[in-house]
Amino acid sequence: MKINKWNLMIYSGFFCLLMPTFMISFAGYLFPGASIYLWMAASLVFSYFYASCGKICLKISIPKLLKKPGLVWMLIIIIVLMHNYDLKESITARQPICYISLFILFFILSQTITWVKFFWGVVKIFCTFHLITGIFFLFNKSMLINNIIPLFQVDENVIRLLYQAIENGYMTGLCYHYSTMGMYMALGVVAFSDMLLLQKSTWIQKIGFFSMFLGLLLTGKRGPLLAVVLALLIVYLKTNKLLNRKKLFRVFAGLFFIFALIMVAYYKIPQVQSTINRFIVESSDINSFSSGRVDYFYVNAISMFLEKPLFGNGWRFFRHNIEHYSGGIIGTNDAHNIFLELLADTGIIGLTIFICFFAMSIFVTYTTIKKITGSYSSNAHEVLYLKKAFVYQLFFLMYGLSGNSLYDEQCYIPYFVCCIAGYTYNLQFRNRIIRKRPC
Repeated sequence: MKINKWNLMIYSGFFCLLMPTFMISFAGYLFPGASIYLWMAASLVFSYFYASCGKICLKISIPKLLKKPGLVWMLIIIIVLMHNYDLKESITARQPICYISLFILFFILSQTITWVKFFWGVVKIFCTFHLITGIFFLFNKSMLINNIIPLFQVDENVIRLLYQAIENGYMTGLCYHYSTMGMYMALGVVAFSDMLLLQKSTWIQKIGFFSMFLGLLLTGKRGPLLAVVLALLIVYLKTNKLLNRKKLFRVFAGLFFIFALIMVAYYKIPQVQSTINRFIVESSDINSFSSGRVDYFYVNAISMFLEKPLFGNGWRFFRHNIEHYSGGIIGTNDAHNIFLELLADTGIIGLTIFICFFAMSIFVTYTTIKKITGSYSSNAHEVLYLKKAFVYQLFFLMYGLSGNSLYDEQCYIPYFVCCIAGYTYNLQFRNRIIRKRPC
């Protein structure tokens, strides 16, 4: 890929946007407010890029964006800002600032689709970095414990859980929680999913996909593993109208190869064996299988919801009050189910608004894929980038049933960017403004 001035600016913008997401363990160590400054830099880079272009058709996209998705997103920002317990207790303003920055980026990036391939390129770089460092520290645990973990700016409880994960053999790498590494590897699986979503793929893409999948197994995370596999299967089956014998053979051959890879890894790699055993051993008891989420998180979330069912208790109320509701058993934490936590925090009204945005984004992305697949057969890679965005949106929602995808930056920042990609493709398709480059 040729790197010119404009490509370099897009790369720089996404590096600034995603750096806090992929280096979240070191954000406090680098300097206070690192994330906010980097997001501001990303906004300035993108703004300068499009201001320098001189060919932006603002009148085409902004009014249309304001009609539905923009208005719903504005309501989401209002919900996040009103009665926010992070702001109320002067803890952090990271999430509101990030939501507002992404909302502004929504309008800037809607002018062209050329940025989508750069986004996935930057994601591949970061995910590959974490895969390599994760495997390296998997075999150098003493260096990880003595030299890396002391740099993390987290409390003792988090460090204790990190030590436990390392002792269990899970791949944590440069992350203060193995769940974070699991999210990185799941995103990497989506980024390298060319072999499933594209007719032809290179050996590098295939190696990248299986390496990320193996990395996901090494993290010991069940939720991201199930969610990403289901999301990939759904998108593959829904976006391939003609599943002929050749395509079906590729699917079954790929599944057989993955199954064989898992079986070999099960007997040769203790971390993989531990991950699979978590499915088998803990499946007899729903509370054990959910790692205690039912009794300590879900039940308390419903209790909070019943207290103020219409408008909820306030954004992040669950996180800051679960210790009281659980009798001190659970400290500051999220509900590990974004829908139940939204009910507790924002009530029926808030949950409805969020579900509207989730559903609209999924619908727009899926219908756009169906429309452009036949119209732009020679531009298969552009369709590929949109399919990846569709996969990640599905992953985000499915993982949200057992994880904190709406509250973890490493999940919700890529998710909202994927939503922007879906709306951008839809706008560009309807207005016939498919350009190689905006300038």
